[in-house]
Amino acid sequence: MSHERVRRPIKRAAYSCIGTLIVLLLFFCPGLPWSAQYRHKLKRALVRMEMRVSAWHGEAPKLVSLSGRIVLERPRKEPLKGAQIEALDSTSGWASLTDELGQFVLRDVTWYPHAAYTLIVVANDYEARQIHFNAPGAYPEGRVINLGDLDFYRGCKVASEGFPGRNSVSEVEYDRENAEFYKQILVQLTQAGQTDEEKLDAINRYVATKLDISKADDGNESPRRIIERGTAYCGHLALALGTLTEAAGYRTRLIDLIDDGSKPSAHMVAEVYFGDRWHMYDPTAGAASKDERGRIASYKGLRLDPRLADYVLPAHLPAMLSEPDTRSPGLFRSGFHHYYHFRGNR
Repeated sequence: MSHERVRRPIKRAAYSCIGTLIVLLLFFCPGLPWSAQYRHKLKRALVRMEMRVSAWHGEAPKLVSLSGRIVLERPRKEPLKGAQIEALDSTSGWASLTDELGQFVLRDVTWYPHAAYTLIVVANDYEARQIHFNAPGAYPEGRVINLGDLDFYRGCKVASEGFPGRNSVSEVEYDRENAEFYKQILVQLTQAGQTDEEKLDAINRYVATKLDISKADDGNESPRRIIERGTAYCGHLALALGTLTEAAGYRTRLIDLIDDGSKPSAHMVAEVYFGDRWHMYDPTAGAASKDERGRIASYKGLRLDPRLADYVLPAHLPAMLSEPDTRSPGLFRSGFHHYYHFRGNR
């Protein structure tokens, strides 16, 4: 056999290996825009394999809560107040805000022996860090893993949004088909308002008039249909409010809240951005709480001081009709939340 015939398959194998290496580099090289997605998919596949192996060994994955405190140790140790915490690739999609002491509880995170967690800690719109740790080998007593004090500055810097695995934010489609309908309503509602607060107050109170506990759920109703027919659901009212404020040119997000009960109560509100800050409105009650400076409080402000949420939620869902206390502070005291952003209105 000639040397040329021997070299040909060797060359083909070498070219094949080089081609495979180039493809892998294109997929996973950190500088390329799609590489993060492929690395994330690979990581998720490995996690699913680990969970199956754990189940084969008699340790089926279970839900736990993570508790701890976020602190700043420079120049001196102090709590990081109002920071958002979430576990990357959380199956539940819940995030949490730290309280005035920097403390947080993050519920419904999947545990299996030595699972690896990545916490995303967002201090503000410009600074976020990720902190890694491993779960204990045994299922924790009380279903809570206590992480103790976590120094924010010891985490690695990351973007505050826009990377795979952040499940605490979902998107809802803006109802463009009925945009003219919403604009006509806004003309009537806001013509007397001079300031942003006056206009938003009029919109919020208008949507509150659409609460009707006699209405059954018709599924995924459009905001227009909610406005025309009324609804018994806080989520539908928040969607209607958010659609109107988006139509008025305000950046808006919906917030799904739950309290810290063993069988948690849920509620949905909306936050509207103007004047360089967020303002929270509750269209079910037609209310907006104010802070110590007399400004409309944000969700973060209510988390740091739940006593500001002093309004009473009207009974709406059937489950609430028998509740003796429908005051709102408990919904903000837990810090548990999930965001919904509007898509298709910009």
